[in-house]
Amino acid sequence: MAKLYGLLMVVSLAALVPYAVSRPNGALPGACVSMVPSHNESAQPSPGPITVTHNIPTSGGFMRNYNYQVTVESSGQEFWGILCQVRDASDTAATRPYGAFTPGSSQLKNLNCNSSFGATTGISPYAAITHTGRLRTNNISFYWRMADGPLPPQLAVVCSVVLTFSNYYVRIPSAAFSTSPDVTAMPDGACPQAQSATTDAGRYQAYLACWAQRFNEWNQAYQRWVDTSGGCAVPSP
Repeated sequence: MAKLYGLLMVVSLAALVPYAVSRPNGALPGACVSMVPSHNESAQPSPGPITVTHNIPTSGGFMRNYNYQVTVESSGQEFWGILCQVRDASDTAATRPYGAFTPGSSQLKNLNCNSSFGATTGISPYAAITHTGRLRTNNISFYWRMADGPLPPQLAVVCSVVLTFSNYYVRIPSAAFSTSPDVTAMPDGACPQAQSATTDAGRYQAYLACWAQRFNEWNQAYQRWVDTSGGCAVPSP
C-alpha cells in the first residue's frame, strides 16, 4: 500500500509539472529575444492552427500614434498563452521590437524587454505583450501603435502561442506591412481632437480632420506665396 501511495504521489506531481512550468502569469523577460517558452519541448512547425492578423495597411505606410488592432486566433483548440512583438519582417528571429502594445483586456499585460536587448536604444517598455493568466480562448485582440523613430522597410507582428505545455508555436508572423512613405505621422500634441477621442474610429476620424485642416493651411499659404510672387506658381530652383 505504501508503494502504491508513493506511486500515486509521483504521478500526481508529474501531472502538475506542465502547470508549474508553463508560466500561467505570462512570459518572462528571458523569452524576449528568442520568444521561445522555457518548456524543454520542441516547437511545432508553424503556423499550425494559429493566425495573427491586423488592420494595418500592408502598403502605402501607416499612421503613427494610431492604435491598430491585432488579433491572435486558433482555428483548433484553445490556447493558454501568448508573447507578441512587432519586428523587422525580413528577419523576425534576430531583430529588436518596435512600437508599443496596449492590452485590450485584463487578460493581457505588457512585458518590459529593454534589458534583454542590451545596448539597443529606443525600445519602448511596452514593446511586448503577454498573458496575465491562462487564457483558454480561441482568439484575443489588443492594440499596437508606433510613435517616433526610424523603421526598417517592412514590419510584421510576431507571436509565440502556447496551446499546451508540449504544443506551442514560435514567432508566427502576420502579413508584413510597409513603413513608407511616412506621410501620416502626426503626434497627438498636434491633434488635440485625437487625445479626447474615446474609440479607434473616433481617433481615426480626428486625425483625418486634423490633416484636412493642415492641408487647407498649407494651401492657403501656397496661394499667398503665389499672389506675392507675381503669379509664378513654381519657384525658381
